[in-house]
Amino acid sequence: MDDKKVNMQSPYLNIMGIQQWVRRDSTENSTTNSDDNEFSRYVEESKVATSPLLVITTSLDGEERILLDNMLQAIEISGAEVQQITILKPELLSQQEFQQYLVGRIRESSAQAVIQLGGDVINHTLVEYTFHPSHLMQHKSDKRHAWEALKRVKKRIDG
Repeated sequence: MDDKKVNMQSPYLNIMGIQQWVRRDSTENSTTNSDDNEFSRYVEESKVATSPLLVITTSLDGEERILLDNMLQAIEISGAEVQQITILKPELLSQQEFQQYLVGRIRESSAQAVIQLGGDVINHTLVEYTFHPSHLMQHKSDKRHAWEALKRVKKRIDG
């Protein structure tokens, strides 16, 4: 396989956790770390080192942020005390490679529980899925689903 093909594949190998081998005579550095991953430009991360909760969501406007903060307060967690990954390009959630990138970010976090707000569901044992605040504001009957998800998150955090 030539170097050009190796360079094109390395982000995918990184996502899968496969070590990238590079020819010694290669003039290009084809390895990447997770911070330089092709998907990292499509997410914003706020890190709280000791947070037991990671929230994965798309962008939130003012009212949606307030609703999320109220949801978290209902389970005795401050919105300022959570880790958050904001997905800037929501359509990426339907891609398996992007979901694997997010699973890697979950593994690197210190979170005991993860709540995903909207989008295609990420397949990870810590992830609890519910509706995005924008959906909940328009479909009040779905708030019951969100509340049940929040209670499961609280139970997981409390042990």
